[in-house]
Amino acid sequence: QDYDATLAWQIDDHNKLIVNSHYGDDRTHITYNEGLLGGRLQWYASVSSATLRSELSPTTHMENALYYSRLDTRLTASTTGISAQAPSSIGDLGYKHSTRWHIGRLQLAAGLQYAYRRIRPQHIASDYGGIADAGRGPRYDTHELAPFLAATIPLTHSLTCDAALRYGFYLLQGDGRIASYRHASPQPSLSLDWQVARGSRLRASYNYITQYIHKVPSSNISFSTDFWMAPTRRTPPQHTHHAALGYFAEAAGGRLNFSAEAYYQRMYRVLEYNAPLTGMVNNRYELEQYLHSGDGEAYGMEFMVSYAGRKFNGWISYTLGKSVRQFAALNDGLPFPASLDRRHDLSLAASYMPGERWELSTVFVYASGGAYTPTRDLYIAGGSFVRGHGSYNGARLPDYHRLDLSVTYWLRRKPWRSGINLSLFNLYAHRNPLYISWPVLVDEEKHEYQIHPRRHYLYTVIPSVSWIFKF
Repeated sequence: QDYDATLAWQIDDHNKLIVNSHYGDDRTHITYNEGLLGGRLQWYASVSSATLRSELSPTTHMENALYYSRLDTRLTASTTGISAQAPSSIGDLGYKHSTRWHIGRLQLAAGLQYAYRRIRPQHIASDYGGIADAGRGPRYDTHELAPFLAATIPLTHSLTCDAALRYGFYLLQGDGRIASYRHASPQPSLSLDWQVARGSRLRASYNYITQYIHKVPSSNISFSTDFWMAPTRRTPPQHTHHAALGYFAEAAGGRLNFSAEAYYQRMYRVLEYNAPLTGMVNNRYELEQYLHSGDGEAYGMEFMVSYAGRKFNGWISYTLGKSVRQFAALNDGLPFPASLDRRHDLSLAASYMPGERWELSTVFVYASGGAYTPTRDLYIAGGSFVRGHGSYNGARLPDYHRLDLSVTYWLRRKPWRSGINLSLFNLYAHRNPLYISWPVLVDEEKHEYQIHPRRHYLYTVIPSVSWIFKF
């Protein structure tokens, strides 16, 4: 279930207040192997913001924003004699300020951003060995402050330079178990925009980014089981060099747009989480001993064509990319695909309004399958099954694709507008695997144990009916 609300209030000729709010709560239940293994996944998300935009003069504008967000995830798994939970959460309370000045073609901006975060990374609470452990795990309270300056400088009639400098300050508050940690880093960015001809331009950019929060992949399934981690002395902030070169063009009076962009990104101090089951259910489980730090790179090409007309609107985008990681402690130190590596990513969207009442739309999505670590073999040690795994992220899920259709009929126009919408998710019922398991099967004729991959699916076709209203 998801709920969204937006309020836009034009207070006077010079001030406008915009309030946004989102709430979402999603849950799923899984049973496996005739009920001997069960699991639950829950995501809770809440985001609210209030932004005041003020026009101080015809050439000076100011924006102030307050926001709060919270994300909770909880994975619960149980089998004979053992049950465990893996909760995680992150909450942000922040403020953003910016002031912009226009002096002819010269544009200047200055401001600051502040965020207070409370992070509870994934913590394992289990009753392994008959001892219940329901602790809440470590809590990280962090502060991030970042003043910035930016300028758009016209160098010639056809060449423009955008330059900015953001300086980040980071503080982790210690609580006895967690040592305090401080860090500061300049984060410059530079881009050049060259208008080659009327309606076409080239753009080159470079950004150096220090990321004061880690997103850690924790499983091979397609659910959002990744969790957030605060930078510490053992897991310093991630640094990224990002460069891009793009070509942009428009035609038909700006209704038709085309873009092509090549990018390269080099990342340092990226985190990967690699905890065996025996470590996860151990009551002396410590998260940081299973976090590995390494490097990564991502590169590729992005293409997009869009058209915005009176009755027809649509766009198509395609990305050819690659994202790899390299860690001394994983995969024998050899490079491996990132969990979110997608070689091909294609999206197509189109909408058509034959009249004022009807609106038709469709979306098609295609993406290469995600990387995961497969089970390679099975053996028995100490009376228990032990799985041998292949290379880290050395296998791929099947490619993902689906087609969605939507039809909306608008009922009334004034003083407020409402409509009935009928949608079909995954029209041709393609079964996209959520994850692949490797169950142990018994061959009674050969008197041996075997493992065979089994694909698991969540949804096929999902119809929905909605009432939409605008005022």
